[in-house]
Amino acid sequence: MIFHTHPRKDAALATHRRARPHTRRDAWRRSRLLIGALTVAAWMAAPAFAETEGALPQALRPAMADYAAGAYEEAAIAATETADNAARAQTKLRAFILAARAWLAYGQKAQNQAAKEEAYRNGEAAADRALALSDESAEAHIYKALALGFRSREEGPVNAYFAGYAEAARSHIETALTLEPDNPWALAALGGWHLEALRAGGQLARSLVGASLGDGQKAYRRALEVDPANVMIAEQYALQLIALDAARFEPDARKLLLAVPPPPTNGSEMVVETEARENIADLLAAMDRSSSEELTSYAREQLGEQRDDPGRPAGRRPQIGSAGAKR
Repeated sequence: MIFHTHPRKDAALATHRRARPHTRRDAWRRSRLLIGALTVAAWMAAPAFAETEGALPQALRPAMADYAAGAYEEAAIAATETADNAARAQTKLRAFILAARAWLAYGQKAQNQAAKEEAYRNGEAAADRALALSDESAEAHIYKALALGFRSREEGPVNAYFAGYAEAARSHIETALTLEPDNPWALAALGGWHLEALRAGGQLARSLVGASLGDGQKAYRRALEVDPANVMIAEQYALQLIALDAARFEPDARKLLLAVPPPPTNGSEMVVETEARENIADLLAAMDRSSSEELTSYAREQLGEQRDDPGRPAGRRPQIGSAGAKR
């Protein structure tokens, strides 16, 4: 059998075949950058959204008390039970949002991998149930995005890429900001997305996913303008600046941390806020005794880059730098 060839068609096909791997590679890189950035946003904001006492339905106060005390699994179960039994739609909505929040926080603390993954799935399911009640809830959109960020980390970039987690999560963050442009946690999540994408991909992140240092800093600064006493946002903004370029951003990070207001005197601070203050003290101490390279490693570990190391005990703070002055 004789096959007739068409030089122009063959040349075009050869060009297409050569181009396809680059197209797939760019899509893969883009997804990895988005997933990495959203994972950092998730590590930052899952314990967030402090409720005012007046805004919290009476039926949810026991669950919120558990959450504030750091009993996240108990809070998630209690909030889910409240949602299932509530007659008012608004109470159901707030209960599912609290359940999502508590499950994600519990997943961060869980030592068992299976328990961690189940908690993240439960958190996403609770966020989905909240969105089913109201797709105009900014908090529900944010927790859905954070759940996808956590699941991306646990399931790995291949599964996350084909599941479309990264694009979906970014979409939920943008929807939250459309609904509530001055929501501090949505702003912080967006700021974290930009800075982490830049750290992971540099110039590539700018061209593939539109990451911007200026936009990231602008979002974080606006978050702290809206909520200047938010110790968790201040901590994570400082960590991300240091992880991006310690030599360049250490003065800005130090100024940011030293401006954090003292804790309230009425004992109302939640466990996660107290932990953030402890982390800030550690970071300031690391700035005093560590080189830029050591400080960068410290910040990246605090952001979760090495949390998958099975040899590192959970909850152990990294020890860096010498006991003496900064080199």
